[in-house]
Amino acid sequence: MELTELNLTEEQLQGVNSILQSEGDKIRTKYNKQIKELEGKIPKEKTEEELAYEKEKADFEREKAQFNLSKTLESNGLNSELAKYLNVGEGVDLESYIKDLTNVIGKQTTTFKPSSHANNGGITKEQFNSMTYNERMNLYNTNKSLYDILSK
Repeated sequence: MELTELNLTEEQLQGVNSILQSEGDKIRTKYNKQIKELEGKIPKEKTEEELAYEKEKADFEREKAQFNLSKTLESNGLNSELAKYLNVGEGVDLESYIKDLTNVIGKQTTTFKPSSHANNGGITKEQFNSMTYNERMNLYNTNKSLYDILSK
């Protein structure tokens, strides 16, 4: 149905058009406000520069933590290279962690004492070279591994 079918006067027709225009403007304004509010809630996409900065910052923080771990290991008498193999998360008390690690490693290193090392009987390479054939033969028969080491 169109407005011309209502048999309105020109003045009435203009009034109805102005009311329609006003209502349309109100609706448009309302929806524009809602759109702007919702656009404000959409998370802003980060630029490549911002992403690169955040990655570089995270790498720096990781390297800094690794450096601190190395220094703490070194100050406790451990090899700083161990830092490569330790995974220490945030919120961990580094000093107590390293002290516990030092105790564990210390116990491991003091419990093993190799017993299979043979003493060469105090014979040096020079002494071996000055031995007679009979002395070398005796060494060969009594301690073949020592003879092999010295004869090279």
